[in-house]
Amino acid sequence: RYQALVPETAPESMGSSDTRKAYVQDLFIKAARMSPGQDWDPDVQIALGVLFNISSEYDKAVDCFKAALTKRPDDYILWNRLGATQAHVGNNGEATAAYFRALELHPSFIRARYNMSLASTNMGQHREAAENCLIALSLQQREMQAMDGRGKAAQGDGAGMVAASGMSTTIWNALQLSMYMMGEPKLAEACEKQDLDAFRDKFDF
Repeated sequence: RYQALVPETAPESMGSSDTRKAYVQDLFIKAARMSPGQDWDPDVQIALGVLFNISSEYDKAVDCFKAALTKRPDDYILWNRLGATQAHVGNNGEATAAYFRALELHPSFIRARYNMSLASTNMGQHREAAENCLIALSLQQREMQAMDGRGKAAQGDGAGMVAASGMSTTIWNALQLSMYMMGEPKLAEACEKQDLDAFRDKFDF
């Protein structure tokens, strides 16, 4: 469909990454213009959104992702991308709504859960941020336990063990920040030990 857009040989002046990015972006813009009306390609809009993100043109990226979502309303990864882009320009409320939709479509999507915790932190909602971190860590723990079980089933007892430290250090660090902001130094220390059970008396997850 787009083969005619790509020349047989690339231009000679392609030395810098900015030049290459501009060249690729121009190709996708031409591809978008090839399909006016209702016959446009959401993949092209998604690619343009990613490219506009790279060049920090976040408003344009948001427009591209929103356009793609009109044809792919159930794409949870795309909702997360939209939220992350909105968060870049400080629209944390809109970002949270996008992450929430991603999680409605895919409740175990850890990346969207973590992103929602960041947006909550940016809005000063530290308990909500902590709850999202805890849910994300709990999901990771379950995944590791499932992997451990599959490993044992395949290799016999004692095989396939997954250490607790496999849980995301990044999420633990975010949770620790929330604990300090909430005035919970003991729970902040529990983050150092990656002890999820220490949080169960004060949080539901």
